[in-house]
Amino acid sequence: MKYVIGKIKLGDNVYQNFPFIFPENFVHEEAAVVIRVLVEETYQRPCKIVSAGFADVEVECYGKSETLKLESQDTDSDLINAFSYLHGIQDGD
Repeated sequence: MKYVIGKIKLGDNVYQNFPFIFPENFVHEEAAVVIRVLVEETYQRPCKIVSAGFADVEVECYGKSETLKLESQDTDSDLINAFSYLHGIQDGD
């Protein structure tokens, strides 16, 4: 997986960092553009991308999104954790 860290200024010497992890088949520069827009639209503040690279991650997915009205699926954790090897390709629906 790849990542970028976006940073916004909240006040005098107060900053907030946002990590975004995404699949390796996306380009850092293109992902940074989308992430910058997302953060700037959400917080109405300029966002600077301050670091980027690659990450080995292991996640456990749970819960649901109230805004999308979607629940996590039993296979989500496996999909994310194996993405670097399987690139999201799976059998079935």
